[in-house]
Amino acid sequence: MDQALSDLENRKSLLIQRKAEIEDEIKRIDSLIMQQKIKRKFLLSGEKITRKTESKMIFRGFIVEAISENGPLRTSKLFELSQLYIDNSNSSTLRSHIHRMKKDGYIQKNQKGCWFLVHPADYSQSNKMLLDSVEKRQFPNFEE
Repeated sequence: MDQALSDLENRKSLLIQRKAEIEDEIKRIDSLIMQQKIKRKFLLSGEKITRKTESKMIFRGFIVEAISENGPLRTSKLFELSQLYIDNSNSSTLRSHIHRMKKDGYIQKNQKGCWFLVHPADYSQSNKMLLDSVEKRQFPNFEE
């Protein structure tokens, strides 16, 4: 009886460990999927993009995607999500991109302190502006 109970507890702990490994793999795959979606949206086919430009597109694309999918979000929630989807994400870089996007007119803060897309119904126009800026190798009003 004790042996059967011990075996079940060992099997359970192995399954819990395996579940954690699977969840980590799912997060990694979700991250890769998000990055590929963002790149596909904002990269022009055949266009050579620098590492710095790609980083801008990934962060800005992530912010747009996260707000589009989840509705208005606080900076802390955006950072929490960015850690799941963007490799080596840090809060100062994310905040910098958020405030540049605010300055460029893509997002605003509501009374509750959450960021939202300025014209979610006109997302295609915003997307076109981002694509045009990628083509020119810079984002509108981006300060180096």
